[in-house]
Amino acid sequence: MPKQFLPIVSDKPMLIESFERVEPISHRVFAVCGSELSLIAKQFLDSVPKGNRVEIIEEPAPRSTAPALGLAAINCEPDDIIAAFPSDHHIEQIDRFRDVILTASKIASHRDGIVCVGIAPTRPEPGYGYIRLGDSIDGPGFTIDSFVEKPPSQRAARLIEEGAVWNGGIFVVRAGVYLELVDRYIPELGKILKEIKDGCPKERFLSVPSISVDHGILEHCKKSFAVRSDFHWDDLGDWGAMERIFPKDASGNSVRGKFVGYETKHLIVDTDVGLVGAVGVEDIAIIRHEDVVLVVKRGMEQNVRELLALLKNSENKDYL
Repeated sequence: MPKQFLPIVSDKPMLIESFERVEPISHRVFAVCGSELSLIAKQFLDSVPKGNRVEIIEEPAPRSTAPALGLAAINCEPDDIIAAFPSDHHIEQIDRFRDVILTASKIASHRDGIVCVGIAPTRPEPGYGYIRLGDSIDGPGFTIDSFVEKPPSQRAARLIEEGAVWNGGIFVVRAGVYLELVDRYIPELGKILKEIKDGCPKERFLSVPSISVDHGILEHCKKSFAVRSDFHWDDLGDWGAMERIFPKDASGNSVRGKFVGYETKHLIVDTDVGLVGAVGVEDIAIIRHEDVVLVVKRGMEQNVRELLALLKNSENKDYL
């Protein structure tokens, strides 16, 4: 099951945490997800107060963030302000988070561009994108000088020294402005979104290019803006991130659940059933959820997607 449906950090699934963060400051809430996940997403959301407010938008196929945000935008009025949030982020200091989003919304209400939420860096992280800030605007806002995608560690450290912030993938923009930007920079996507809005079957979405907001629009657009955040944020994009979340024992093992280890070092262990035991191993992640066990060498967490691709084409695909 995708981690968005799992209680990774607290006793609530990450999807529910994401909904509860944004619901109090939202007029409408959309959940954009694959068709195969829409039913389970609805079941999860309907199980919590006000969760039935969420409008599920199904993607016939995954096509990254630019098309997903486009599907939400065509369901809004042009002057509606939309904010996009990945549902696998860990965010603390929720009141500060909401204040930052409302600040970004005020800027987006009269600026014809996307407002990015810049995350205050806590380390030189080569796996993240960076935003180099420009001039101050509208009090707390900034123009954007440039985006730097996944720089080497030394370059990341220099960027931080220069005042750059992480690009957390949180975007705020008026719906009409977003669709205009799509028409300008990803015209093939804009054409298909218009067809879907006019009643064309959503299967047309299968022809949409797979492209992110960052690569499709932000890297080309000269009118992009940013606000700096002051809340705690972490991208739980892979299991390696869990070492920043789970408590560590004396051997540097990050553990959630029942675990016994002998001469083990730097493990990540997450189990929601039974006990995990390990002897004489180090630098691996051991994940046990219900009747599935995943073992990953540290540093190869991103390669889990290759394993999933193999699983989809195997006789064991029912475990997905």
